[in-house]
Amino acid sequence: MKAFLWNIRSVKSQKAFQRVHISRLQMPLMFHNCNGKIWLFVNHGFTATLISDTNQQLSLNLCSQTLGISFLTTIVYAKCDKNLRMDLWGDILSLSNGISMPWILGGDFNAVLNGVEKIGGIPVVAADVEDFNNCVEACDVLQIQYKGSPFTWWNGRAGDDCIFERLDRVFSNSEFQGLYSHLEVEHLTRDGSDHAALLLSCENRNSKLQRPFKFLKIWTEHEDFKEVVSSGWDSTFANNPFLDYKRKIKHVKKALTIWSRQTYGDIFPQLLIKEEIAKLKEKLFEEFPSQENRAVMQKAKAEYTRYLHLEESY
Repeated sequence: MKAFLWNIRSVKSQKAFQRVHISRLQMPLMFHNCNGKIWLFVNHGFTATLISDTNQQLSLNLCSQTLGISFLTTIVYAKCDKNLRMDLWGDILSLSNGISMPWILGGDFNAVLNGVEKIGGIPVVAADVEDFNNCVEACDVLQIQYKGSPFTWWNGRAGDDCIFERLDRVFSNSEFQGLYSHLEVEHLTRDGSDHAALLLSCENRNSKLQRPFKFLKIWTEHEDFKEVVSSGWDSTFANNPFLDYKRKIKHVKKALTIWSRQTYGDIFPQLLIKEEIAKLKEKLFEEFPSQENRAVMQKAKAEYTRYLHLEESY
């Protein structure tokens, strides 16, 4: 199953959406919320029942006739004002109370969960993210992993006025995760809107891909490195030298992986973020060449290079 979520501000009228629905999408079911700002198009093979409709969310019970499953779907378009978003958090909490069926919710939440999800503009403080985080925790939902740029929104400006944020995302509860072995959201390239479109893929895969182990050069410079290796290697096993060697290597890998995450954090997502920031800054410099933007670009590249050194492996 696939779903496409996009905040596209340039299409503002219900008639325009209806024309797109009839001539392009050719989907049999179409719903919109009370103020006409959230639209949901449902393909063949599904039935839909309206559950909740407010200014900032639209929720339907979707039933797949081919798969024989039902799940609650909530599409979000949050207000820019923090106080007005309180109504949305209340709506989402009301939906979560007593829910026992699979649930997926996504869209433009117009808020970040932490400071890493924003660059530029006014720095993120705890008060900015508290309400959103409390809502997510109370609803007991998890973010679906994504690939692509870590930022889904850009204000279209350069220099000190440039702001990137991750405002669009998809969550699901444990019941929905149980339906599929693989859930992933792809952040597509921004085109025609200041928001990137999200492509949600829900699949059942027979095998789980594992990320290969990498020995990071930066580990050898840490004072605790030898102790971590030694503790992993000193494990005792049966008197079979070949099996013992294999198991010791496995234990050392596990010990180093756990220690690295605790000491340095997960540098691989951080590396992707720094790389994306460097690319965006470079693009801004190409569009708006100035000494100010050159300095911003060089700073971003230096930060990316630092993380690239951390990731460098033997």
